[in-house]
Amino acid sequence: MVKSKQFTIRQIRGIFCKKELATNCIDVYTSEANDHGIDIIARFNGATFTQIQVKSIRESGYIFIKKTKWDIYFPNLYYVLLVFREGMLPDTFLISSTSWKKLMICFAVETM
Repeated sequence: MVKSKQFTIRQIRGIFCKKELATNCIDVYTSEANDHGIDIIARFNGATFTQIQVKSIRESGYIFIKKTKWDIYFPNLYYVLLVFREGMLPDTFLISSTSWKKLMICFAVETM
């Protein structure tokens, strides 16, 4: 008897994101060690490499991103957020670090 493998949400989000990128003719590379918060390296149309951090939530909730892992001044950094809902494919959001930087300018940010 063959046991079916149970995947974690972290594995599912990585597989789904890589599949979506590859389906759109984007070269996809993964690292063996995830020590810098980067989950995927991608290359669009043979251009420069892009770093992608992937996060997911179920239904709704709060996402925390460490400043040390999310450099809004690095133009080749993207964040993919997958929102999983029961019985549906996840909603996918692709956010560039530079667009995040523009949002920061729009809102006053207090530091303690």
